[in-house]
Amino acid sequence: MLIVMARWLPRVRRDLNPRQPATTARQHAIFVRRTGYLLEGAAVAVATVGMLASLATWGLLPVHGQGLMGLLLVPTAVLILGTFAVVLTTGQLGSRVKGPGEPPTQRVHRDDDRYWRGGQIYVNRDDPAWLVPRRFGYGYTVNMGHPGSWVALTGLLVVLVGLPFLLSH
Repeated sequence: MLIVMARWLPRVRRDLNPRQPATTARQHAIFVRRTGYLLEGAAVAVATVGMLASLATWGLLPVHGQGLMGLLLVPTAVLILGTFAVVLTTGQLGSRVKGPGEPPTQRVHRDDDRYWRGGQIYVNRDDPAWLVPRRFGYGYTVNMGHPGSWVALTGLLVVLVGLPFLLSH
């Protein structure tokens, strides 16, 4: 199963930062490669521990008791140390991988939590769009950080309040 997961991993959807798409694509590729190696290493460690335990059980490996436990812990310790090394040097989705940067684009990652107030209100002054896809559900929401959205909302309010007033006179 670990080998199947390692082979399936490159098909995972990439979550790229639109401000630096080439850099985050490279980081993601490194993350996928290192995680695949880690999963394959875990498969080898599990198989090695199983093989050593089987050989000792069948009497083909002349190690018993404490010696056998120490021998079985070696592949496990190597796997744990390798996991720590990968996690510390790679980070989630390759966030700790350094390399040549690229100049940032004007694109914005709209799903970033810092732009959503209460998960529903989108506020981003750097985003040129004043209508953005909703974070949850269907449809669009207004970018409250864009001046055009305030003009549109003010116009809508004037029409909603002014229309009944005009119709009554």
